[in-house]
Amino acid sequence: MLTGLPFLANKPGVKALGLVPLAFFALLFYWPLAHVISLGLRGGWLGDLASKKSVDLAWFTAWQATLSMLIAVGISFPTAYLLYHRKFWGQGLLRTIVAIPFVLPSIVVAIGFFSLRKSANLDGLVGHSNLIFIIAANVFMNFGIAVRIIGSNWATLDSSLDDAASLDGAGPLRTFWSISLPQLLPAIAAASSLIFLYGATNFGIVLVLGGGQIKTIETEIYFSATQSLDLHRAASLVLIQSLLTIVSLSLTFKLSARNLHFFSHELPANKSALSRKDFSVQILSLPVIGLLIVAPLLGILLHAFRSDNGWTLRNFQHLIGFGARNVLSISVLDAAVNSCRNAVLVLLISLFVGLLICNVAIKFSPRSLSRRIFEALFQIPVGISTVVLGLGYLTTFGGGIFPLRSSWLVTPIAQSILAIPLVVRILLPALLAVGPDLIESAQTDRATPGDIWWLIQIPIVKSAIYLAAGYAVIISIGDFAAANFLSYGDQATLPNVLFQLISRPGAQNYGMAMAASALFVALTASVIFLTERREGSTL
Repeated sequence: MLTGLPFLANKPGVKALGLVPLAFFALLFYWPLAHVISLGLRGGWLGDLASKKSVDLAWFTAWQATLSMLIAVGISFPTAYLLYHRKFWGQGLLRTIVAIPFVLPSIVVAIGFFSLRKSANLDGLVGHSNLIFIIAANVFMNFGIAVRIIGSNWATLDSSLDDAASLDGAGPLRTFWSISLPQLLPAIAAASSLIFLYGATNFGIVLVLGGGQIKTIETEIYFSATQSLDLHRAASLVLIQSLLTIVSLSLTFKLSARNLHFFSHELPANKSALSRKDFSVQILSLPVIGLLIVAPLLGILLHAFRSDNGWTLRNFQHLIGFGARNVLSISVLDAAVNSCRNAVLVLLISLFVGLLICNVAIKFSPRSLSRRIFEALFQIPVGISTVVLGLGYLTTFGGGIFPLRSSWLVTPIAQSILAIPLVVRILLPALLAVGPDLIESAQTDRATPGDIWWLIQIPIVKSAIYLAAGYAVIISIGDFAAANFLSYGDQATLPNVLFQLISRPGAQNYGMAMAASALFVALTASVIFLTERREGSTL
C-alpha cells in the first residue's frame, strides 16, 4: 500500500500514524467525492455543462463572489491598519468583534439580513434588492478575513521604513502606496482568493435571501438533488463548482506557504500607539466596524426581543414548541440538543485525527515535497463545498457495506471532515514553532517520541488546542448545507429548524427564528472570546 505513498515509504516511524488519517479521509471524503464526480461524468454531461442555464449559473456565481471579494478587501485596509499596525486599549476586543461574522453560521447571517430587508420594507421586492442584500451579507461575513490576513502581515512589516518616509516628507497615503502596499500584495492576494472561495460556496445566504429566484451553483445543486430529484444534473454541476474552487484554493495554498497564517496571534509587541496622525484612519475604520459588523449583530439581538406588541420574551418561550401550526417536526430545544451532541463527537474526531496529521507532518523536513503532499491531502476539503459533501454522502452511503445514511452519525462525521483542515491549520504552525533545541535536549535525556509528544509538545501548544476545539464546535453547530442533506426528522439540527422557521410565514415563526439566531450570536461570540483570550489576543 505504501508503494503509492512515497512520502511515507521511507518513514517507518510514522507509517501507522500516517495511515490512520489517510484511511479516514479516503473512506469518508475521497470516496464520496469520486462517486459524485463519476455520476456527473455519465451520459451527456458535456452538453449539460455547456447549456445556457449552467453557463449563466457559473457566471453569476463567479461575478457575485468577485464583487463581494473586491468590496470586502477594498474597505478592510483602514481597519487592518488600526487593529494590527497600532496599539490601543480594547484593541483585542475589537479584533474579536470583527472576527465573529466569519464564524457565524451562514443561515444566521442570512436571517439577520432577512430581518434588515424586512425592516426596510423591501421584503416583497425581488431582483436587485435581493442581490444587494446577498452581496452585503457576503461582505459582512468575509470582511474579518481580509482584516485578519492583511492586518497580521501588516504588523510584521518593518516600521522603520515608514518612519524614514515620514522624515523625507511623505504623507501617510504616499507611504502606504509606495512602501506598505507592495509588501502586502501576497497577503492581499491570499485574502482575495479565500474570500472569493467562500463567496462562491456560500449556500445559506443565497438560499434564504435569494428566495429561490436568485441561484448560484451551490443552491442549484441542492434544488436539483432534493426537489427535482435530478442527481445527474446535481453531480454535473459539481464539476463546475470544483473548477471554480480549485483555482482559488490552489492560489490560497501557494500564498499560505509564505507564512500567511490566518489564525496566528503571535504579533509583534513593539507597535506604536495611536496618535493624532492616525485620526483619518479612525474616521474611516470605526464607522465601518459599527455599520458593517456591530449594527447587523445588534439587529439580530434586538429583533429577538421584539414582536408586534413591543418588547417581549415570548420569542424565547416559544422555542420549546413546534412553531405556528406545528411547522416543525422537532422543537428548537431538541434540535439544539442534537447539535450539541454532534458537536461533542466532531470535537473528539477532529482533534484526534488533526493531532495525528500534525504529529506526522512535523516529522518531515520543513520544506520537503513530501510534507506538502501530505498536508495537501487533508486541506482539499476546504475547497469542496459542504453541499457537494452532503450530496456525496447522500448518494454513496445509502446502503451496502457502510449504510451511514440511515444513522445519526452521518452528520457529525461529515462535519468532522469540514473541521479537520481548520484544526490542522491552527495546530500545525503552533507545533512547528516549538523550539528544536528543547526536543533535542529531551532526546539527549533519552525521552521517547511519545514522551516528547505528550510531555513537551502538547503542553506548549495547549492554547492552540483550545482554539482549535472552539472552532471545531462552531463549525459543527453552525453547519447548514451538509446537515440539510443528511439530518431529518428527529435528528434535525439547529440550522435545519432555523431555515424551516424563516421560510414559513407567520409572526411567531419569524420571532422564534430571530430568538434562536440571537442565541447563536451569543454562543459564537462567547466561544470566540474565550478561545482567543486564551491565545492572548483579547486585550
